[in-house]
Amino acid sequence: LKGLNEDIEELILLKAPEQDLLLLSSLLSMRQMDYFHAIQSFQQLVEMQPSNMMSRYFLGIAHYLSGDLEHAKLVFLEQNAMFPCHDLTEKWLSFFSLQQDDWVGSEKRLRKYLNRYPRDYQA
Repeated sequence: LKGLNEDIEELILLKAPEQDLLLLSSLLSMRQMDYFHAIQSFQQLVEMQPSNMMSRYFLGIAHYLSGDLEHAKLVFLEQNAMFPCHDLTEKWLSFFSLQQDDWVGSEKRLRKYLNRYPRDYQA
């Protein structure tokens, strides 16, 4: 964490763009398991840059880690609508389908993911 805090301080001194500072702050919050602030920061990033795929992706993960599975699923569904080729989103949506006993939907998404990443043994 020390290195990340130093990076943030350096970016502040260099007058880095607000988005860069917010992204680092969001990732630091995630690392510290402060999901409330991570969600707020990632949400701000999504509002500032709606087409930023990674901010939206990490927003979904932050919701999931906070225990808010419903919001996580909604974020990943939005992510999938905007970026249908983002493979990790497919993997997450497969997980949510499985949780809802949608075996067919889960298998379809997981097969799509595994066709691209056949060595992901965790999937």
